[in-house]
Amino acid sequence: ADTVTYGDLGRRVAAFWDGLGRRGIGKGDRVVVLFPVGADLFALALATLARGATLTFVDMSMRPRHIRQALATARPEAIVTVARVLRIGSLLPEVRAIPLKVCTDAAVRGAVPIEALRGDPEACIEATPVRPGDEALVTFTTGSTGRPKGADRSHGVLAGQLDAVMAA
Repeated sequence: ADTVTYGDLGRRVAAFWDGLGRRGIGKGDRVVVLFPVGADLFALALATLARGATLTFVDMSMRPRHIRQALATARPEAIVTVARVLRIGSLLPEVRAIPLKVCTDAAVRGAVPIEALRGDPEACIEATPVRPGDEALVTFTTGSTGRPKGADRSHGVLAGQLDAVMAA
């Protein structure tokens, strides 16, 4: 496993924050992340939230039909995922409808590589102001009992969770 310092993570967050802004991603946009956990996932998550966009998680272990249903429900402005999902997705209207497609692990026609989403790692992050009721995070259930459902969490809920963890 790679070692990532807080400084490294901060530069990754700044680079993604800058890159998302250059691609027009901002407040209220949904960004689907569908790739394995690692430093880039955490950095992209923090950058997305700092942009005021909604971080949207779709579980890679879902059945393809459920992934399609989750994407149709989410209606994201961007998806950051692996080549396998984008290659299969090129045949699916739910994926074709997403304006910005970013691939994390290979070159895929119609998608930009994750490196192209990285802007200036020295960018001064200016977090977009949000209200407690603004949507921050959506996670989809696996759909094991039917259609996947999005569990929405607002910035206020995330702040409350942070307060509870800090108090513990």
